[in-house]
Amino acid sequence: MNRIDIIQWFVNFLGAKTYLEIGVRNGESFFPIQCRNKIGVDIDLTVLPSEGETLFNMSSDDFFRYYPLRFDVAFIDGDHTYKQSLRDVENCLNWMNPGGVIILHDCNPTQAEWATPEYVGASPYWCGEVWKTILTLRTDPSLSVHVFDTDFGVGVVMGGGQVSLSYYKGQVPLSYSRGQINLMTYKDLDKNRDAFLNLVKDTREI
Repeated sequence: MNRIDIIQWFVNFLGAKTYLEIGVRNGESFFPIQCRNKIGVDIDLTVLPSEGETLFNMSSDDFFRYYPLRFDVAFIDGDHTYKQSLRDVENCLNWMNPGGVIILHDCNPTQAEWATPEYVGASPYWCGEVWKTILTLRTDPSLSVHVFDTDFGVGVVMGGGQVSLSYYKGQVPLSYSRGQINLMTYKDLDKNRDAFLNLVKDTREI
């Protein structure tokens, strides 16, 4: 399964009516998804929407400030810095319908040069520090958080003010502060990958 397979699985499983994507880029993941209403956000759009699709050429911060809307499934693949990826998730949690799901890309970089705090252009891939966002979310007992060990790490976040799914799945919330997480490096991730990311292989494990 890649990120598109995982997104579509959740859209189908939840019977989602509205799909939101942050970081549309060239539409590689946006256009294949089948959902009644599709909304895409990107600060530098180069594509046009089709029927049932709406695209916003703006930052995700501006989108949530001026055009917030309810959704069932969201996919976040925008700015991969720790600060912005976490803010995108927090904004999505505020607007997610009950029972909804947030999916994130690039949560499991397997090389240090893919996990730099800022994009430096030296590598063809940049996962940034989205893994720190996953780690932060795993400190919240109201959330159920997993990362599929595929396609550079595809994170899945469920819950948010709802009944804790973590309790039923046996997840134990982590106890790091945001300050501690911010100071962590790729070496910390590499030593604690499974414990930090709660890695799973397929949807049967969540």
